[in-house]
Amino acid sequence: MTGPLTSRLFWPVDELSSVRDQFARTNCAVVPGVLSPDLCLTIRQRLDQGTFLERDHEGLGTEQCLEADGTVSLLHFLVNDPVVYAGIQNLTGCGAIGCFTGRVYRMLPGGAHHVSWHNDAVDHRLIGMSINLGDHPYEGGVFRLRSAMSGSVLDDVANTGEGDALLFRIDESLEHQVTPIAGAVEKLAFVGWFRSEPAFLDILRDGL
Repeated sequence: MTGPLTSRLFWPVDELSSVRDQFARTNCAVVPGVLSPDLCLTIRQRLDQGTFLERDHEGLGTEQCLEADGTVSLLHFLVNDPVVYAGIQNLTGCGAIGCFTGRVYRMLPGGAHHVSWHNDAVDHRLIGMSINLGDHPYEGGVFRLRSAMSGSVLDDVANTGEGDALLFRIDESLEHQVTPIAGAVEKLAFVGWFRSEPAFLDILRDGL
């Protein structure tokens, strides 16, 4: 992908073919270096001033979620660009994208934070994306994708590289989970969904 966001979002063109092939085989893949180390550092510095609150996902799991602030808005503006939409469509074969909506969250070591099996197939969601914002690899926090019908695991992914983005398909036939964090390093990520609707401009009019 090339375009006006290349100084802020980095899409390694020489690696996109292998990413596309991996996604076609397993319905998920990691795109390395989507956010630059400098941008990740800036975001982490801004997060030091933010407020994280414990959040329960209706029995599916728990995490600490950043209250909506300027950092969350910045990340939304970076991702909601036609260049990014086109790249995601190219990599995943999804349909037209209207917007990306997401949140910044962290999972702390100790086993309390995790996400149980579910499918996310609501609100016109097409593709999930989780961008790792941390600068040190964490243990655990593995993303698992499985067939909802057979229960067979399609892929296990530990997305621990700074600025790397995990993409995964949203469909009623697929379920995913995130395992608890081990060790001493927290998981910090910007996660959400590319959706066919509404349009991002409509979200802005209603208030992001």
